[in-house]
Parts: sequence; structure tokens; C-alpha cells
Amino acid sequence: MTDKDLLEQIEETATADVEEEEADLSTENLLSTGSTVLNVHFSGNPHGGLIKGQYAWYVGNSDSGKTIVAIAAMAEAANNPAYSEYALVYDNAENASPPIKKLFGKKLYERVIPPSVDEAGAPVYSSTVEEFHYHVADLVDKGKPFIYVLDSMDALSSDEEVAYFQESKDAHEAGKSINGSYNGQRAKKNSQFFRKIAASLKKTGSVLIIISQTRDNVTGFGVEKKRAGGGNSLKFYTRLEAWFSHLKTITKTHKGQPRNVGIESQVNIKKNHHTGIKSKAVITIYHSYGIDDIGDCIEYLLEEGVWKKSGQSITADTWDFKGTKEKLIEHIENKDLLYDLRELVGKTYCDVQDAISLKRKKRYE
Repeated sequence: MTDKDLLEQIEETATADVEEEEADLSTENLLSTGSTVLNVHFSGNPHGGLIKGQYAWYVGNSDSGKTIVAIAAMAEAANNPAYSEYALVYDNAENASPPIKKLFGKKLYERVIPPSVDEAGAPVYSSTVEEFHYHVADLVDKGKPFIYVLDSMDALSSDEEVAYFQESKDAHEAGKSINGSYNGQRAKKNSQFFRKIAASLKKTGSVLIIISQTRDNVTGFGVEKKRAGGGNSLKFYTRLEAWFSHLKTITKTHKGQPRNVGIESQVNIKKNHHTGIKSKAVITIYHSYGIDDIGDCIEYLLEEGVWKKSGQSITADTWDFKGTKEKLIEHIENKDLLYDLRELVGKTYCDVQDAISLKRKKRYE
């Protein structure tokens, strides 16, 4: 498939460009991130954080939890009957080995698919930015909604880069040199294709999550220290831009030695067209468990003063409970109070936003 063919194919399936409109933040139009705390910071709704038909961009350094959070969204879909017709696509461009069955269960493990397979049935992942766009275009052409995670944009080269490398290699072996470079080709290709890809997502109600690695920015004083590659179109077309950073390593002492069991990750929401609110959230991820959703909800309610903590004892007046965090988690799980817990987190978040909003007469009717 040529670049021209791709553009023509997407033009046929997407009849309109992406338009700015008021976001539908109802639960039915949202996909959960797998984290209630992230859901409310993304959308204000504790039951979902990613809007159907849009693209989200997760950026972060190594060991910051972005891949786990991205795959968790697919796990939420695999366990939600509303997404039973969705294709769940994990484009493992980095050739990593995330423990999908261990952390996300049998339902996702049995449904997750690669973007393509070869003649022998082996998975085919994107290796160039062109292949990534072709894979998305092929899914759009099928007319079936999908959730697609690209992990990551930084693992992709471009057709020009591949050709330049081979030309350079041949010239080196012949004792010659060549001029030119392939710099900027990924950004150029993304700029060419992203507008119609974004429109296609909206048409099918699909969700695209692109993961990018941070890079050191050495452009000078007064500029952010970190940046992400792939071009400005990645930022322009996303409706949700979240930057992940490793905040803290969680350890557990065993046989007298501290053992690394997880991380705390800070999620900085730099662009949010869902609510317009830029904010920061902290989530906990355990290597053997994944996102600690209940634990993070408890910490959020403590931070906002809804519940109180004295020493190791937490007083949760909501359920007339008093005890350790571990006992509170056990209480929530055994009494099936997770939905109620999420509702409380959502109400608390909305109450905070209402309390800090400007109480003045509206300028326009």
C-alpha cells in the first residue's frame, strides 16, 4: 500500500475532519483507564476516562507505568460487555513482553491481537511509522470498532530511514560516503496521516493510545527538560496528553532485605479537551498485581480529608469503619463496595472542582 493509497482509503471511510465539540462524558461514552483516580482527573467521571472516538497520548520515562496503564484500558474493555464487539489490538513495536495474562486476566489474554499476522500466523508488529498508519487504516476499512495501543512511537523508524541505512551500509562497504539524512521523516509522515486517522476514530467510536518515551531537551534555558519525538501532530491531534514519571520505588522487606515490589507514578495531564482541567495525579502499580485501584482511591480520599488517618488506623465514616489500610481494602473487597468507593471518589473530585470554581454571573446565555 502506498502513501497515496492510504490517504484515499482513509478519505473514503472518514467523511469529515475532526471537529471541536463539547465532550460527552457519560459513562456509556467512556472507556475506563483501569484507575478510578485517573478517570476522574481525565474526565471527572469515576467510571471512565477515555472518550470513544478519540486518541490519547501517554508520554513518560522508563519504569513510569505508562504501558501498564495503556494495557489496563484494554483489560477494562475485555471485561465490559459494552466492548464485546471491539477488536483489542496491542502493537508491540518494542518487542517487550508485558505479563498480560498475569496482570490483566484470561479475558484480555484471549482477546488481545497483534495488528497483523504473516502467512504462518505469527504476529506482525509495526516497525515503521508507515506500517503503523497502514495497520490502523486496515482496521478502519473493516468498519469494526477497536482499541489500539501502540507501544511505542519511538520504536518505529520510517521507510526513508530504512532505505537510507541500506544505502549508507552499501556505500560504507564500497569505501564511499553519501549525503543527506532521514531526520524528521517520522514527524512528516505523522503530519500527513494523522488528521484523517483522527477523523476515522471518531467515525468508528474507536480508541487509540500512543505511548512515547521522553527524551532530554537540550535546546536551552527556559525550555522544558523533557520532550517526546514523533512530531507536533502527536500533540496537536490528541485530546488527552498525560506525562508519566517515576515518583517512588515501593519496597517490601523480606529476609532482612528491601525488595522492589512496585512504583508510585505521577501523571501530569498537560492537555485535556475532555474537561479543560490540567492536573496531576498519583497512582500505585505493583509488579505482581498491576494498578492498585482500591488503594489509590483510599489515598485520594485521605488526601482530600474525606476520611481520616491516625497512625496506621483509618476512620472511614462512610461505612462506619476503623482499622488499617489493609483491613479497609479487605472490607471493600469482601462487601463488594468498589462501585460505592468509586462513586465517592467521583463525588469528592466534583465537589472540589465546584468549590474552587469562580462563582459569578455568567457573561453569556
